[in-house]
Amino acid sequence: PAEKVKSKAIKGEIPTPTADGADQTVTVEVTYADGTKEDATVTIAYGEAKDAYVPEGQKVDVNKGEDPSAEAGIKNKDDLPEGTTYDWKTPVDTDTPGETIGTIVVTYPDGSKEEVEVTVNVVDTTPQATDTELYTAQGGVVNKPYGQTATNDEVIGVVTTDAPAEKIQSIVAVDAIPTTGQNQPVNVKVTYVDGTNDTVIVTVNYGLATDAYDPAGQAITVDKGSQPNAADGIANKADLPANTTYGWAAPVDTSTPGTTSGTIAGTSRESEIQSDQR
Repeated sequence: PAEKVKSKAIKGEIPTPTADGADQTVTVEVTYADGTKEDATVTIAYGEAKDAYVPEGQKVDVNKGEDPSAEAGIKNKDDLPEGTTYDWKTPVDTDTPGETIGTIVVTYPDGSKEEVEVTVNVVDTTPQATDTELYTAQGGVVNKPYGQTATNDEVIGVVTTDAPAEKIQSIVAVDAIPTTGQNQPVNVKVTYVDGTNDTVIVTVNYGLATDAYDPAGQAITVDKGSQPNAADGIANKADLPANTTYGWAAPVDTSTPGTTSGTIAGTSRESEIQSDQR
């Protein structure tokens, strides 16, 4: 009975939770009223940390080929006891970009463990090829007859690229389009949807007036010893472009009366010359 017990005292220290097991013993010394003593054993059963905590998993991002952090996969680490460790149950394969599943082993200070499945997102950090690197643009040639002018649409219209239409943002002539000459370069910029661009050259050629017109020669009458006017030897000057000039390929010999021939430069036509003596 209670009146027969004088005191109870713990001998030693009360054990703390360890990884050695839940059942820990402690000795209690019981002193009775008559002064006699007896030791009694008390078993302490500690619960496991895994039963007291609920770790929450979260997605882990990792670069391709790198090792993800297991600790980063636990959202509520601050709620778990100090000294808790985190490891992957098996290594996570990060060789393939995309999402995969990994299992984190949470080990508490008392040695108890639990597993948490999380999503691991493997990010491909390999530099992606630009549209300029993927596709090729090429310039072209615009040939225009004499007297006509190449248009912007004609210039950009000869630019070709192997990129699909939806990959092309714009094709723009960078330079002014020439109105005369041959082998005239025009820079054209092809801009892709990713912002990269190629610059290609379109060559503009204009035909010669000699290919567009057909000057007709006619006879000229001139006094002996005088030089005839070359322009008088062209019958259809009104059909030729303004500022057309006329000259003899070589001086015409008018020292002898009669008919001779002369060549007007640039027309490739011979005109008959009549030299009259007076």
